[in-house]
Amino acid sequence: MSLVRFEAGRLLRSPLVWGAAVLMVALRVWQTWSRAPAWPEVTIDTAYGCLLVGAGASLAANLAVGRERRHGVPETIAALPVRAPARTRALLVAAPAVAALVACAAVALHLLSLLPAYPAGRFDAWEALTGPAGAAIGATLGVAAGRWLPGPAAGPIVLFAVAAPLELSRGGGSRLYRYAERLMERPDTRTRVKAHWATLTDPETTVEQALPLLGLTPDTDDRRDCS
Repeated sequence: MSLVRFEAGRLLRSPLVWGAAVLMVALRVWQTWSRAPAWPEVTIDTAYGCLLVGAGASLAANLAVGRERRHGVPETIAALPVRAPARTRALLVAAPAVAALVACAAVALHLLSLLPAYPAGRFDAWEALTGPAGAAIGATLGVAAGRWLPGPAAGPIVLFAVAAPLELSRGGGSRLYRYAERLMERPDTRTRVKAHWATLTDPETTVEQALPLLGLTPDTDDRRDCS
């Protein structure tokens, strides 16, 4: 456990991890600054934003597990009583824990900042926690890449291999953005929102139920998914 605490302390001091968290919160604040927030949209996009924290933790863990291969370090580490397998096991415990903790802090900070705006819809805590879980998985992959795929390019390659399909598969948040853009283009939006405010802000109201009240129809992609 002492080795786990040592590695966790080093990762908690890593500028890669905290820099990614600060960047994630800053981007989410910028993205939601001029929008009326809705919990389903906010939680999905914030969970995706945690991939930044996962990327930072993955790189930090990758550098930590590969430190013994740096110039001049193998001779120093060889004198220690703890060997590489034990250090890898310690990082496999510490890295995901640190990534999840920092991601939870970033998610909580951003979601709490939205409370004064009274976001519409129902907040799903489990959906929000998928972000920290993804960050923990990213940190674990960083440890695995550093141990079993040695080389300075292993970390970035793993990040690209994971991030590319995730970004291509992303659809929920962009769908809601398209609805918001269409809603802003309608001249009767203000009237419709005022007339159906109680229903639209009801936590039990779904997107499919709200669309007709706002004069919108499902996207073509949504109709295809339902067919």
